[in-house]
Amino acid sequence: KIYGVELSGRRRLVYEKKKKKTDEKQETQLSVIVDYIAEFCNNSNIPRLPSICLPPLPTVLEFKPTVKSEESSDIFVSIGLYDNPEMQYQGEAFIDIGGQNTMIIGSSQYGKTNLLQSIIRSLATNYSPQDVNIYIMDFGSMFLKNYESLNHVGGVVCPSDDEKLKNLMKLLSGEMQKRKEKLVSTGVSSFSSYREAGFRDMPLIVLMIDNITALKELYFQDDTALIALC
Repeated sequence: KIYGVELSGRRRLVYEKKKKKTDEKQETQLSVIVDYIAEFCNNSNIPRLPSICLPPLPTVLEFKPTVKSEESSDIFVSIGLYDNPEMQYQGEAFIDIGGQNTMIIGSSQYGKTNLLQSIIRSLATNYSPQDVNIYIMDFGSMFLKNYESLNHVGGVVCPSDDEKLKNLMKLLSGEMQKRKEKLVSTGVSSFSSYREAGFRDMPLIVLMIDNITALKELYFQDDTALIALC
C-alpha cells in the first residue's frame, strides 16, 4: 500500500496491490510429503499408530443413567462424561449425593437448572422412593415445579409459598433430630455408615435449592437455619 501524507498529517491511500484470488489449493512441500507418506503406507498395508489424543467428546450427550450395583450402599448419580487429556482418560463423572453437599456455580443460562434436572432424573431412574426422598426449593425459573408429581418428590417450594416453606423446615428439623437419635442408638456416626451396616429403613433426603441467593434474600438473612441444614 502507498499512502500520500498531507500537511495536516492525514494519510490518504494512493495505491494498493491486491492479491489475485484463486480457487486452486496451494500445495506446500510439507503437504506433498505427508500425502506421499500416507499413500505409501496405504499401499504397503502399514497400520496407523494410535493417536496421542483421545477423540473429542460429543457435542450432545444421550442420557444413559448408570445402573446401580446391588452390593453398593452409596447413593451417587452420573452427571455426564469427564475428559482428562493430561491423564488420557474419558469416563463418567459422578456426584456422591449421600456423602457430601454439592454446590453448582455458574453464570446465567449456563445450565445449572438443567444439571439439577439430570440429577433428579438419575436418582429417580436408579433408586426407589424408599431409597431417596427429594424436596425442592425452586427460587429460580420455577421449572423444577414440573417434578412435583414425581413419587420421589415430597414437595416443591416456590417464592410465594411461605406456609409450605415453614412446613418443610419444620419437617426437616424434626427429621434431623429423629435421625440423630437413631444413629446414636445403632452406634454409627453418619447416614452412609448406617446404610453400610445394612439398615434400609431410612431413605436419603435430598434437598435441592435452585438460586440460593434469592432464597437467602427472602427468608434466610441470618443464615442460621440454612447452616443447620448444611
